[in-house]
This record gives sequence, structure tokens and C-alpha cells, in this order.
Amino acid sequence: PGQTVFVSAIVWKEVSELQNQAVANSHVNFELRDANYKVIAEQQAVTDRFGKCNVQFTLTQGLLNGRFTIRANNGGSTSIRVEEYKRPTFQIEFAEYKESYQDGDTVRAEGKALSYAGVPVQDAKVKYTVRRKIAFWWMSYSWYWETGYIGSGEQNEVLYEGEAVTADDGTFKVNIPLTVPKCMKKRPMYYSFVVEADVTDVAGETHSGTMSLPLGTKPTALTCDVPQKVRSDQMPRVTFNRCNAAGQPIAGQVKYRLDGGKWQQCDANSPVSLSKGQLKSGQHRLEAECGDDKVDVKFVVFGLDDKKPALQTDDWFYASNSEFPRDGKPVVIQVGASDPDLHIVYSIYSGEELLESGSVKKNGELINRKFTYEEEYGNGLLLTYAWVKNGQKLRSGER
Repeated sequence: PGQTVFVSAIVWKEVSELQNQAVANSHVNFELRDANYKVIAEQQAVTDRFGKCNVQFTLTQGLLNGRFTIRANNGGSTSIRVEEYKRPTFQIEFAEYKESYQDGDTVRAEGKALSYAGVPVQDAKVKYTVRRKIAFWWMSYSWYWETGYIGSGEQNEVLYEGEAVTADDGTFKVNIPLTVPKCMKKRPMYYSFVVEADVTDVAGETHSGTMSLPLGTKPTALTCDVPQKVRSDQMPRVTFNRCNAAGQPIAGQVKYRLDGGKWQQCDANSPVSLSKGQLKSGQHRLEAECGDDKVDVKFVVFGLDDKKPALQTDDWFYASNSEFPRDGKPVVIQVGASDPDLHIVYSIYSGEELLESGSVKKNGELINRKFTYEEEYGNGLLLTYAWVKNGQKLRSGER
């Protein structure tokens, strides 16, 4: 309250489905609405040649705090959070934990509440929670995305809740039980054990602090970022990522081979080309080793001109793009299956209008179609497919 809010807006119009244009000399009326959605101020502005205009509002004192809304007469809107600011008098810090620890230990860590002048906050009440979370860096590389483990509920589990009181020097102790799920003992997995502490002083002021300890089922991890599906004309450079339990990159020499071929070497955490030329369509195997860590993954290489799926599968689907390119190039759709006794039923919509529908029987071959944008497509296409065998739907999907 009392501060000035600066607002910018851009007015544009749709010239065609693929082109937008800034609108100059457009009169725009702005409304500022309070937390009760009541108009408390209005401003007018005119756009410049780039379609841009600016206004400013001063937030009135004495209003109910909460979510305020700024609306323009063309339908654009945004919201801001208005809150009374109170200067904090103390802060929470956790000391770095420097002792060794392992699965099954209970670590006793130390936090401290100090005023900004460095004076200890004494006799403050502390409530803390210990959570086990899957480490974010590991989520980026993990096969658990495919198995469905990540998202199962065990990725953010409360392990312990406790209370404490700050001592004369402002310190307090927290217990952190370090336990890894039994189901993960045989596979690599990496966690962060996070402490969230709320400290309330005798005056009722509350502030929070956090600390995190990394722990994995192994001291290091080796992963590979090769995609599951790779177009033969877009073979990416691959990186073998080697990290410690905290997710930090560590150096190492990686030994790898493709499809059981000759072993080669490269540096960990540096991109490398797997093949000098295009790989043939089909399934390929990539193996890698670095110390005690190993990678063994399979990926599929395919081409846009393939007549059949690159591997034995009940449902092959690929779209070269999720949007029509602005350069007018086509979007390629591949649909098919390896089973020769299979029908694919499809429908193509633009909005609520059905443009095309039918069914195709292929002898284990692919449907290869190229879609170049046309006016009748409006804001885009919805393509639906169903794989049917002996009158039974095996799978369906849409794009």
C-alpha cells in the first residue's frame, strides 16, 4: 500500500493464422480492481508505433490486502499481490554439516536464530519438518519417469516432525533421519533430505529456514541423455553425465560402445558423437562404464521416409512438430504398428469441424502424411487415431 505500480501493455491483431501485427494509436482504458474486485482507479493511454503503452497506479492506503487485478478494455489482464511490509527483526541460519553420514543414520544438525545486529534470539519456539525428496538433478536423467515411480507419492515424504527451543546463544538442534526406501536398495536413486524450520520469538514474529542433505543409494551416478526416439537425420550429440550424490558434475573417463562394437573413450559431462554417419532405422544399444557405474540403454532410430516401424511395436506414433512452422514447411505424422492384421481408425478436426475420417489397414506398414498449413485449419488441427484388431480397440491417441 502506498507504492506505485507501473503497467505496460502491447496491443496486437491477428493478420492471418501465421502472422500478428502491432496496433498503433489504439486507445486503451486500464482499471485497477482491489481484492474485492471493485474498481478503485482508472487510467487511459494510447499505443505507440510498436503497439505499446504505459500507465501507473498508486495503491491507496487502508484497503484490504490481497490479490489486486489490472484489466484493459481489450480483455487483457494481470494480477498483483498487495501486502503490508513489516521489516523482519531476525533471521534463521543453518550450519553446514561436515560429518560423514550414510543410510540409516540420524543426523543432528544445528540452526541458529540471530537478529540482524547479531544478537541471539533466545527462548524462541522451533517447529520443524524433515522431508525426503527425490533430487531434482536425478529426475532429469532418471528412468523412473518411464516406470511411473516419480510421482508415486514417495518423492516428497514426511519422515519426522519435531519441536525445539533456542538456547541462550540462539542455537537449536534438529534430528534428520536418513532412510532410503527399501524398494530402492537395488537400483540407483538420489534424494535430498530437507529440513523446514519455523522459528517464533517471544513477540510472536515468525521466520523460516531450510537446509538440505544429499544422499543416494550410490556415491556416484552415471547417466546418458540419449532420447528414446531419434530421427536418423537429427542424431544428437550425447553426454554421459557423471555426478556425485549431490548432483554435482565430477570428472571421469567414460568407456562406451554402440551395438556391441568397439569400445571407445570420452570425457564425462562432455558431448560426444556416437556415429560418424547416419545410423540405420531400428533399435540400437548403448553401453557405457565409468568406475563402478554403468549405463545400458536402448533407443530407436527412424527416418521420415520409413515404410515400416523401426522396431516391433503395437502402436507407433510420431509428429515432427507440435505447431505449424511459420516458414511454411510441413508437419510429418507417422502412425502405424507391426501387426499386419490391424486397422487404424482416424479423424481429423479443425475446431469442432470434422475435416476427414476413415480407416486404414496396413500390412505392418506406416501411415506417412505431411500437413502444410491451410486456411481451413483455423487455429490448428486435432488428429485422433485408434488401433483396432478383431473389433477390439487396442489403443487410442490424439495430437
